Amino acid sequence: MKEIHLKIGDDAFRTIKDSCYAAGLAQSDGVVHAAWVKVIDAILDGKTRYELKTKAERELESREEKDYHPGHEPQPTREH
Repeated sequence: MKEIHLKIGDDAFRTIKDSCYAAGLAQSDGVVHAAWVKVIDAILDGKTRYELKTKAERELESREEKDYHPGHEPQPTREH
């Protein structure tokens, strides 16, 4: 995963927000606009941290969490 600390100026934030809103109204939004909308929503919700992941990454992470049971690691099998 890549990580950065991002500061967005007020004018830049407004421009990005307006662009995403306009793209949504025009039904020309894509994955980039969708990603920015998630970041904007996180900022507006007062979050200081947000992880941007694809659906495939979230599903893989969810499967890994379901498969992991602390204290129940598979035991080595004995061959006869």
